[in-house]
Amino acid sequence: MPVIDRLFQAAYPGASESVAKGQLSRTEALALSRQFIQHHHPDAIAAYGFGSAFSDNFRPHSDLDLVVVLPESTALRSRCLMFDGVPIEAHIFGADGIDPIIHFSRRHGNATVLLPVAHGEVLVDSHGQAEEIKRRFIAAFAAGPGGADPKLIDTLRHFVTTQLLDLSGGLVPAEALMVATGVYPSLLQLLFLSSRTWRHRGKWAVRYGEAIVQEMSAKVAQAYAKAVAGDFEEFMALAVGILDRAGGPLWAGHEEELVLQKGR
Repeated sequence: MPVIDRLFQAAYPGASESVAKGQLSRTEALALSRQFIQHHHPDAIAAYGFGSAFSDNFRPHSDLDLVVVLPESTALRSRCLMFDGVPIEAHIFGADGIDPIIHFSRRHGNATVLLPVAHGEVLVDSHGQAEEIKRRFIAAFAAGPGGADPKLIDTLRHFVTTQLLDLSGGLVPAEALMVATGVYPSLLQLLFLSSRTWRHRGKWAVRYGEAIVQEMSAKVAQAYAKAVAGDFEEFMALAVGILDRAGGPLWAGHEEELVLQKGR
C-alpha cells in the first residue's frame, strides 16, 4: 500500500471516496456540516464554515473547518472527528467567550478562530445573532493583532542570526539542510511579527505572507528550494533582508532569562 494511502486511512478512518479524490461539492459540504452541528451541537446559536469545500474547491484529503457558537461554555474546544465519511475540524465556544477570544487572538496574533468566522459562511443562525458575531470578528480580524512583545521579536532575531551564522560556517550538507529547514518558518514568523500582522502557520503563512511584502513568501519558498539543492546564497540574502526589517541581526548583547522554580 502506498505510504500516502496508509497515512490517509490512519488519519481519516472510514473516509469516503469523495474525500480521497477531492470531489466533495459545496452543496454536500453545506448539508453535511449542518447535519454534524444538529447531531453534535443541537443547541448552537450560530455556526460558520470555512475553507476550500465551501468555495467548490475541495482538494483531496481536505477536511471541513467549522466554528460553532453555543449559548454558553467555559472553554474553547477543538475537535477533529469523522462524520459520515468526512473529516471535520470544529472549534466550539460559548457566546460568553466571544470577547475573550477576540482579546486572546489579538494579543497573541493568532487568527485560528477569527479567520473562519470573519471569512466564513453562516451555517446556523438560530437566535438571529450570527451576522452580528460575524461583523465583530470581521472588525477584529481587520484591526490586526496588537503590538508584538519586543522580547519575542528579539528572541526570533537571535535564533535566526545564530542559525545563519551556522549556515555560513561550513556545515556538512545534512546539517545545513536541517538548519535551513528550521529557519524557514521562523523567518515568516519574524516577518509577521515585525509587520504587526497575523502570525499564520503552515500553508497559511505562505498564502498570507504575500499581503505583507509582495512576492516575499514565494521568494523565500524558491530560495529554500535552492537551499535544499545545496545553494544557500539566495536563502541567506532573503533571511538577512527579513532580519533587517525586524531590526537587524542580533547576537552580541542578547540576553534571555528563565526563572527556575523547584518542582517545575
